[in-house]
Amino acid sequence: MKTRLPRGAMAMAMAAGLCGGCDALESRAKEVVPRASSTGGAADESSRVPGNAPEFLRALQPFPAPNLRLHYTMAGPGGLRGELTIDTAEGGFRRQEWSMTAKGMDGDTAMTRGLTIETPRWKWTRGEGDAPARFVVRPLDLIARGYVAKSPAVRRAIFATIRQWHEDLRRSRLEHPGDTELVAGETCLRTRVAAQTLCLWEASALPLRYESAEFTLQVTEIQRPASVPADLYHVDGAPADFPGGGLENAEILLRDLEAGNYAGLATALASPLL
Repeated sequence: MKTRLPRGAMAMAMAAGLCGGCDALESRAKEVVPRASSTGGAADESSRVPGNAPEFLRALQPFPAPNLRLHYTMAGPGGLRGELTIDTAEGGFRRQEWSMTAKGMDGDTAMTRGLTIETPRWKWTRGEGDAPARFVVRPLDLIARGYVAKSPAVRRAIFATIRQWHEDLRRSRLEHPGDTELVAGETCLRTRVAAQTLCLWEASALPLRYESAEFTLQVTEIQRPASVPADLYHVDGAPADFPGGGLENAEILLRDLEAGNYAGLATALASPLL
């Protein structure tokens, strides 16, 4: 007889370490002192400035490939074993699907599954049992729409700051590589906090390995699909529009970027697992 493994146990284990992936990205970005300038930072003016929201979002967070698929194994106490697959694409899309099994207190096999899909507008989490799906607003679509509504001159200034941020990150990684290792053919930045170790693939903002006394996650394969199904990131029942709020924060970020200050970018792009 199979019983369900409480999802809270899984979420706690994942959140304990994997949300640190975004923190590691943010801390790396903050190694470079944000600079404010009226020009939005040095940039190659011959580079094409994004003219619509999808182009802007792809430029905001470029990936090593248009589509990435990472396969992981997971393990924990009590014979806990599982698999996680993450699909992610340029422009703010991510799909996370996982399954886990473990032995219950009565010796029966407990099992749980989960699915989360992110778009620039929403983070959708499949409900358990008869529970409805849960939607959480993401800021990327608001930021992109705000950018497109700006004048061409303001868009140029914003884009110049974004390009400067990426260049400063690239230079920082070269000058201060930190503790790195090769995992599944990719270099990841290793950070350790207390008994937790995270190895972050900075180019994708995804962990390749996470280890703690209670839980381990290890990437086993990284794929770069040439194409993905059209409905891979589709969610049913999404609200027609935002439930309010968020516009003010998006405008604050855009004003900072226009002034050449990219300090808030890492936080805006953060997307914890689960």
